[in-house]
Amino acid sequence: MPVAGWFELARVVRALGEDPSVRVVVLRAEGKGFNAGVDIKEIQASQGFDALIGANRGCAAAFAAVYECAVPVIAAVQGFCLAAGLV
Repeated sequence: MPVAGWFELARVVRALGEDPSVRVVVLRAEGKGFNAGVDIKEIQASQGFDALIGANRGCAAAFAAVYECAVPVIAAVQGFCLAAGLV
């Protein structure tokens, strides 16, 4: 997922968690797999470390949004779902 996508995911999860009509958030994907982590091509194409730092901050924001969400968050995983070094 690109850097902006991580921040958008965080924004949406936080907004849904604050909506009193929402009882649960279900994360799902379309296509062959659920998620393969950050967009390595985006990071490789950028100069310096801005994209790498942005990806780390975006992932942290998205993870925090899920952890702090006021309603349960369920990952409906199909296909592959992988990442590395983000624990």
